[in-house]
Amino acid sequence: MAKELDKGYEALGDSEISQILNDAHPRLEEIDLGGNKLTCKCSPTLTQFFKQCPGLTSIDLRDNRFSGNGFGDLVTSFLQLKFLRSLRLDSNHMKNYGCDVLAHLVQHSSLTELELTDNNVQPEGVNMLAKVLSQNPRLKRLSLAYNPIADEGISTICNALKSNRNMTSIDLSDCGARDGCCSAVADMLTSRCNLESLTLSVNKIGGDGVCELATAMRKNTKLRFLDLGCNPVGNKGGLALIEALSANSTLNTLHIPTCELGEECAQPLLELVTKKKNLHDLVLAVNDFDFKGDVVPQIFEITAAHKELALQPKAATASSKYFRVLLVLLVFCLVGLYFFG
Repeated sequence: MAKELDKGYEALGDSEISQILNDAHPRLEEIDLGGNKLTCKCSPTLTQFFKQCPGLTSIDLRDNRFSGNGFGDLVTSFLQLKFLRSLRLDSNHMKNYGCDVLAHLVQHSSLTELELTDNNVQPEGVNMLAKVLSQNPRLKRLSLAYNPIADEGISTICNALKSNRNMTSIDLSDCGARDGCCSAVADMLTSRCNLESLTLSVNKIGGDGVCELATAMRKNTKLRFLDLGCNPVGNKGGLALIEALSANSTLNTLHIPTCELGEECAQPLLELVTKKKNLHDLVLAVNDFDFKGDVVPQIFEITAAHKELALQPKAATASSKYFRVLLVLLVFCLVGLYFFG
């Protein structure tokens, strides 16, 4: 019996999806209806379907046409799904409709992944979510990318996450961020939160803001992935970040393409990657480096070597597990021969 219903990107409308859901098996665990033409007119059908499939763990409704007050009704229907782990609502027309119900869902469900990218969510909607994020729900991954929440919304989210021990990944790319939110981001990075991945790409964070982030990265011991791509970081911010990472032993992935970094940052970057073997994924494209010179090719060569080295312990661990299994089987064989041979 199939536990997944995949009707993603088939350009289906409300009536067609309604017929499919009426015929669906009640023990489904995953449903993908993304990339269709669904509107809030099919919310009653979805609500009834969710009642019949209480074991759903993953719902994908991205890239549809849900909007307005009907969006709140749709979100309300998720509350009956006690085992829901992953919810994708990106690229609809959510605005702030349903944010209060989503906050309730985050607080009282088993949800661990929530995707709200490109929904025109405003700072007011973010405030509703932030109130529950500070209460340490189970949510681990959250994307608010491509929503105009600006410095105000980002600061609100980051202040809430300072007391959150479960969130490990947040995407705040293209949110209209400027230097004004960087103090709150820095405070979050030096708090007790366990964030491992932070995306701030395609914003307008400049050198002063990155200097604040750099100061925090000196103390941070949890973050492994940082994406600042497509921000006007400049040499000032770049040099501050490079210097700070020399004291950081955790970050292994840094994306800083299109950050207006000049040749002034190239040699310090080379010295950084030479010293820091944990930094093995570095994206530098579309900066003002001399990519045909001596320094940048050395950077890429060294980081590639670091990446290869980072994969070796995993292979060794897998080999050792395999060896232990063989050893146990051999012992059983020997014992069997001793008693029954």
